[in-house]
Amino acid sequence: MLGATIEAQRMAHRWLRAASVGPEADTAADYALAVCSDGGDVVAQFAHAIALASDELHTRRQRGDWDDRATGHVRRLMADANHVATAYEARRLGNEPT
Repeated sequence: MLGATIEAQRMAHRWLRAASVGPEADTAADYALAVCSDGGDVVAQFAHAIALASDELHTRRQRGDWDDRATGHVRRLMADANHVATAYEARRLGNEPT
């Protein structure tokens, strides 16, 4: 979790706490400390959520044509999480909305 932006850690913390995953910690920093100290399965879940949040933040910041990271992120959400692309996302992916 070193090297992840604070913003990505906070987003991941919000997502996981909303899903009642991991310890009841008020801040992302406290959550990370508790999760890393425990060493259980939640460490991998938190790391995965941070990576997902990093890609989400990257995609949100894209202007004009999306790069491979941004398109890969939305395509992964569509394939793995049954995400339905918005009209904006479909245009960025080079598809018309379905």
